[in-house]
Amino acid sequence: MTKVRWRQFCLAGSLSLLLLGVGVMGTIPTAGAQVSQNGTQNSATIERYGELVQAAEGYIQQGQLTQAIDTLEKALPLTPDGSLATIHNNLAALYMRRGNYHTGTKKDYRQGLEDYQAAVYYLDYAWPEGLERKPLHTKNLAIAKDNLELGYKNNRINPKDGPLHLQLAKDLRTQGRFRPAVVEYAKARELSPALSGESLQALGDLFTVLNRADKARKYYNQAIQALGPQSGDDLLVRLGNAQERSGEVNEAIKTLDQALNRNPANLGALNLLEKIWLREVKFNPRNVLAHANLGSIYQKKKNYPLAQRAYQNAEKLANEDAQTPFDVKKLIRLNLGTLFQETNQPDLALKAYQTVLQADPNHLMANYYLATLLRDTGKIDAALQQYGKVLSINPSFEPARMDLVALASQQTDPNKADLALADLARRFPQDALLQAKIGEIHHSRKQYDKAIPAYQTALRLDPKLSSASANLAAALQALGKHADAYDVAQKALISDPNNDTLKQLAANSKSQLGDDLYRKAYELQQAGKLKESLPLYEKAVAQHPTDTDILLAYAVALQQDQQLDKAILHYQKVTTLNPKQAQAHYSLGTAFHQKKQYPQARKSYSTALSLDNTLEDARKALQSLDDTETTQLLEKALEAFNQARYPQALALVQQAIRQQPTNAIAHYYQGLIYTEQQKTDQAIASYQEAIRLNPDYVDPYYSLGVAYDNRNRKADAKQSFETFVRLSEQQGSNEQQQALIQYAKERVAEL
Repeated sequence: MTKVRWRQFCLAGSLSLLLLGVGVMGTIPTAGAQVSQNGTQNSATIERYGELVQAAEGYIQQGQLTQAIDTLEKALPLTPDGSLATIHNNLAALYMRRGNYHTGTKKDYRQGLEDYQAAVYYLDYAWPEGLERKPLHTKNLAIAKDNLELGYKNNRINPKDGPLHLQLAKDLRTQGRFRPAVVEYAKARELSPALSGESLQALGDLFTVLNRADKARKYYNQAIQALGPQSGDDLLVRLGNAQERSGEVNEAIKTLDQALNRNPANLGALNLLEKIWLREVKFNPRNVLAHANLGSIYQKKKNYPLAQRAYQNAEKLANEDAQTPFDVKKLIRLNLGTLFQETNQPDLALKAYQTVLQADPNHLMANYYLATLLRDTGKIDAALQQYGKVLSINPSFEPARMDLVALASQQTDPNKADLALADLARRFPQDALLQAKIGEIHHSRKQYDKAIPAYQTALRLDPKLSSASANLAAALQALGKHADAYDVAQKALISDPNNDTLKQLAANSKSQLGDDLYRKAYELQQAGKLKESLPLYEKAVAQHPTDTDILLAYAVALQQDQQLDKAILHYQKVTTLNPKQAQAHYSLGTAFHQKKQYPQARKSYSTALSLDNTLEDARKALQSLDDTETTQLLEKALEAFNQARYPQALALVQQAIRQQPTNAIAHYYQGLIYTEQQKTDQAIASYQEAIRLNPDYVDPYYSLGVAYDNRNRKADAKQSFETFVRLSEQQGSNEQQQALIQYAKERVAEL
C-alpha cells in the first residue's frame, strides 16, 4: 500500500495570526494493527483509511480546508494507533489554518474562534489517554492556545471570566456544537474551581455523546472527586456506563453498586447491571454468581418472579458444581430468604434462614434476618433474644442496635420502655447514633429531662451529628432555655452552615430586641455596612415577626449578601402577611431568578404584575424567562433521550412546545422521540412542523426522509433526502453529518 505523507506548510504571521506548525503523517500500518477506539483493524478498514487520508491531502493541495477537515474527521475513527497522534495534530493544524483564514481574510471572528477551539480540542482535551506527546505536538498545542486567546479578544470575550466561559459552554452544547463546548467547559473549570464539579460532569456528558468512553470515564471520575458527598447516584451511573463501554466491566459493577448504596431505587444502575449480568449469563450460562446477581437486581426492581427464578437457577447450578464455594451457596439461600420475607412468605423465609444456620450457626446476616423476620411477624420477645445473639456475634453491628432501640420504644408499659432504653444506653456507651436515637424516643414522649442528656452524650461522641444538635436545641427550647438552645444551634452551624433546621432553631431562640435595632440596621445598610446590619436586622425580625417593613428590608439585605434561601424565606413571610404587596412579590421573583428556580420566579413576577401593571421590570423579567426555561427543558430532554428514557424526554419536549410553540428544535426532538417509540406518523408530523417553522433547519429533512422511507413513500423520501443534502452542502457539515449525507445520496440514487 502506498505510504502517505503530508508536506510541511505554515502561514505568515500577522497582528491576529501566529505561525502554524504541522507534523508529518506516519505511514499506514499493515493489516492487523490495533485501532485505539474501534478494536482490531482489517484490511478493508486500512484501505478505507488510506483512501480518506489521500483524499484529504488532495483537498489540502487545492486549498479546500473544510473538505480536508471533514475527510480527516471521517478517517479518525479508522485511524491505527501508530497514526493517532499525527491525525490529531494535523486536524488541529487544519483548524488553525482555517481559523486564520476566517479571522484574517473573512473577518468572521466567531467562526475563527470556533476553529481555534476545535484545534485545542484535538491537541488537548480529545488527545487519546496514554498517547505520548512529542515536542512538535506540545509546540502546536501552545500555538493553538495562543490562537484561542486571540480568538477570545477578537470576539471581546474576557478569557479570565470563568462564569462567562461556563455560559458559553452551555450555549454551545445546546446548539449541538460539542467540540467547542468541551473547550469552554474545560476553560470554566480551570478559571473557577467552584465550577469544577458542574464542568467536569458536563465534559463527561459531552464525551459520551462524542462516543469517547475513555474520556467520559476520566471526567466523570474527576467530577465525583470534585463534588465529593454532593455527587449524586446518577453521576455514578454515568461513570458506570462509561466504564462498561470502555470494557472495564468489573469497575462498572463496583461503581453501579455504589450508586445503589446511595439510592437502591436508581433504575439506571439497575438496568445497566441487569444488562451486564444478562450478557454474562448468555455467554456463560452456568455462571452461578451471574444468576445470583441477576436475582438481586430483579429483587431490587421488585420483579419477584424473575428474582426467584434467577436465585433458584443459581442454587441449582451451585449444587451441580462441586467447585462452588460453600459461602456462595449460603448467600444464595440467604437472598432467597430475604425475597420470601419481602413477598410476605414468612414460612419459606424462615426455612431459608434456618437452612443457612444449620450449616453455620454463627452466620451474622442469617441471624440478623431471622431477628427481623421474628420482629415483623410480631414475635417481639423472640426477636429481642435473636438480636442479642446477633450482637454476641458482632457487638458493633449497627443495624441490630438500631432495631433494638426501636423495639424497646414499642413497649406498651412506659416504665419498661424507659428501663430497656437505659439498659441499651449502658450497653453501648460509645455509640453516638444509638444515644441520639434514644434521645429522639424520649423527646417524642416529651421526656425532655431524659432526652437532653442522651443528645448531649451523642454530641460528645460525635460533635458533627447535626440532627442531635437540632433536637437538643429543640428540647432546650421546649423547656424555655432559649439562650442555651441558641448556643447549641450556632455551634452546630459552624460545621453544618447550610442546615435550614439549625438556622430556624437559632432564629427562634434569639433574644428579643427593640425598634431601635431596625433603625440602626437600616442606617448601616444605607451606609454600605451590609455585614454589620444583618445581625441587627435578624434580631429586629425576631422582635417583630409580623412587621412587613422590617421583614422586607431584612430580605433585601440578605439578597444583597447572596443569602438567597433566607431572603426567599423572608420575602415569602411578607407576601403571606400582605398578599397584595406587589414589590414584595417582584423582589421574591428576583431571588428565585438568582437561584435559577424559574417556575417560582415566573409565578412571583406574574403576581406582582397583576397587582401593579406599571412594574415594567417585572414585565421584562417575565419575557427573559421564556427562552431560558425552554433551553433548559430541551437540554434535559436531550439527556433523557440519550439515556433511552423516552417517556421522560417526550414529556420535557412537549412542555417546551407548550411554552414556545414556534421552537423548531423542540418539534424536531419530539419527532426523534416518536421515531424511537416507533410512532412514525407522529414523528413525520413533528418533523414537518419543525421544517415549517424553520425551512433552513437541516436535520429534520434527513429524519423525515428516513420516516418516509420506512412508510415506503418513495417520492417524499427522495425529496426530503435531496433537500437535506442540498442544505447540508450549502451550510457546511461536520463529521457526523458527512455519514448521513452519504447515506442520503445513496438512497436518492436507489429511489
